[in-house]
Amino acid sequence: QSPHGRFFASLQGQRYDYDTMRKYLANFWETKKETLLLAGLLILAVGFYSLTIRQYPLVDADEATYGVITMNMLDSGNFWTLELIDGYWLEKPPLFFWLAAIAVKIFGPAEFAFRLPSVLMSALTALLVYFIVRRLGGSVLAASLAFLILLFSPEFYAFGREARMDPGLVSMIVLAVFLWVSGWGKEKYYFGFFSALAAGILFKNLVALLALPIILIFSVIYKKWGWLKSKYFWWGLAPALIILAPWHIVQSVRYGAEFWNSYLVTSLFSHIATRVGGSPDSLLYPKILWQYHTPWTYVIIFCVVLLALMKIWKGSLYRIQPSIYGSFFSGLIIILGFSFFGSRLSTYILPAFPFLAMLIAFVASDIISKFPGSKSALIVIFIPLLGVGAMYSLQTVEALVTPAHFEEREVGVLLAGRENTNVPVYVLDWPFLETIVYYGNSRISNLSVRDSGQTLNAPFYLVTHPLVRTYFYYNEDALIKGYESLQELYRGQYLVLFYSDEDVTLPVFSRH
Repeated sequence: QSPHGRFFASLQGQRYDYDTMRKYLANFWETKKETLLLAGLLILAVGFYSLTIRQYPLVDADEATYGVITMNMLDSGNFWTLELIDGYWLEKPPLFFWLAAIAVKIFGPAEFAFRLPSVLMSALTALLVYFIVRRLGGSVLAASLAFLILLFSPEFYAFGREARMDPGLVSMIVLAVFLWVSGWGKEKYYFGFFSALAAGILFKNLVALLALPIILIFSVIYKKWGWLKSKYFWWGLAPALIILAPWHIVQSVRYGAEFWNSYLVTSLFSHIATRVGGSPDSLLYPKILWQYHTPWTYVIIFCVVLLALMKIWKGSLYRIQPSIYGSFFSGLIIILGFSFFGSRLSTYILPAFPFLAMLIAFVASDIISKFPGSKSALIVIFIPLLGVGAMYSLQTVEALVTPAHFEEREVGVLLAGRENTNVPVYVLDWPFLETIVYYGNSRISNLSVRDSGQTLNAPFYLVTHPLVRTYFYYNEDALIKGYESLQELYRGQYLVLFYSDEDVTLPVFSRH
């Protein structure tokens, strides 16, 4: 090769190296920008979920009950058996309580500590939603939009930061779906699928298996069935069994059939077949979505109508993206599935919200791809919508935590400060006990108007409401004869606390 040829060859090599380096740096910068974006989104999520969680008391029934169980776990040092005030409690698995116990050990028995695991799990769910959107071909904008829609979904926000098992359950379901979708490109991700389900079961029983119909929906829509033949998918059963087995074995050895009857028959299958608490209204969940998913329910309706019109207008020329179908039917099957339960509680449909957020984001992404000039317009539209979602999220929390809960905390704190903790506490004609029990560190005897004429032996504390108070008074301050020993320690809008060092016979309450 001539000197000139070697010279030009060296220039071409340098050019090639330059182009390679330029592409590498461009990709590196894009990755770094996305990493910084994710860090910012996570900080926003943890901060927003943490707003006012120190302010609100642990409320009836779940939060305060779980607070009692967590404190009993720390006091006894027994991390294998859950205990309420009246003895062992076999209805739920332990993972939430283990995480709450760690948080309480670090930060002390404050509302913030009990709720911290839920805050972190909900933030993790939003992050996993971002990753799923990216895995399914969504842009950074679409993934960020899905993250923010979920973060500013009022019901998910209100319950997703409470001291309950549902946030952990939802995060594990979404984690299982993320690992499964990631396995399309790299089979080794399948290995973690069953472990995520196992962790979900340790959060809230077999409800974690909701991930199975969801991956079936995506398999049908995307025609992805390779996971059934993947060795990594089925080998993942081994670590899942290792995660699940120890606690379940210990409970079986200690309590035998009683454990399984309480854990599965009473706690799970009875809720499916019969109305054990909750609402009998078969339209409960549509009503919740209409009232507590503002503004996103309206956006979802608009998206569905828009897609239908586009399909009618363009026919076979318009292809709805499989990611839209997958998200829509995943959210729908969760809502419809729980609608058929005998028991219907507001928190049951929390697993649907990540997929509803993805649905909106994928529709927005589809619009941008079909109409490139629409990107700026959609950004302008969604910014105020996100603001509305954030505002309604904060309002929903205020609606769920009523002034009565604050009074229950005040009464409980007064009871916790009593000198003799063996003095019995009675609650008369008040339907909620758990918050008073937790803050009062008390065993409580529940009385109703059916207990007319019952004698309470001194000394005792009596918690009731202002209407019952009128049975003890001639007027605002003058006690009726026979009730002079009652000392009013607290009077609020909803609750009254009495103490007596003499026996008292309850009045005969009128019945309506």
